[in-house]
Amino acid sequence: MHKILFSLVAFLLFGTIASAEWQQLISSGVNPNYVVISIDAVDENIVWAVLDTNCTDIPQPDFIPQFMRTTDGGTTWKTGMVTGVENMPIFDITAIDSNTAWIGANDMEGNGAIYKTTDGGTTWTLQKAVKSSYLHFFDADNGVMITKGTLGPLVHLTIDGGRFWNELRYTAVPRYVGGEFHVM
Repeated sequence: MHKILFSLVAFLLFGTIASAEWQQLISSGVNPNYVVISIDAVDENIVWAVLDTNCTDIPQPDFIPQFMRTTDGGTTWKTGMVTGVENMPIFDITAIDSNTAWIGANDMEGNGAIYKTTDGGTTWTLQKAVKSSYLHFFDADNGVMITKGTLGPLVHLTIDGGRFWNELRYTAVPRYVGGEFHVM
C-alpha cells in the first residue's frame, strides 16, 4: 500500500514539474552581455532586478550597471542605467514598491555604496558609502545591511529609510573565516 501511495505522489509531483514550462518575457531592450545579479519581487506584479557585465576581476571601462523593473507581472519591463555607480558592480537590490528601491554596490578594491531611487529608477541618490554592502528593506523605514568588517561580517540596522545606520553589536556570531560569503 505504501509503495502504491508513494508511486502515485511521485507521479503527480514529477508529472506536474515535467509539464511546467519557462516562458521568455524579455526579448529586447536589454544588452545581451548583461546577466541578472539580483532580483527582488515586491509582489506578483512588481519585480526589480539589477544586471551586470562586470562578473570577473577584469575591470570594464566605462561600465554602467543596468536595472529592470516590471509593474505588470513581467508583461512589460522598464530598463535603465543606474547612474552614479559607474565602474562599480551591483551585488544586491531590495524594493518596497514600484518606485522605491535600494542597491548595494562595491568594486574589487573594497569601495562600496548604497544608492536609493524613489522615482522608479529615473534617478539614484547616494545614501551611504560603505564597503561590501548586502541589504534588505522591510518597509520604507526599516532595513538591514551586512558589511564586511576586519573581524567578520557586521550587521547594521536603519529605522529612517537608510539615512542613518546603527551597527548591531553582537557576540554570538562566529568570527569571519576567509572565503565565506552570505546571502539575505
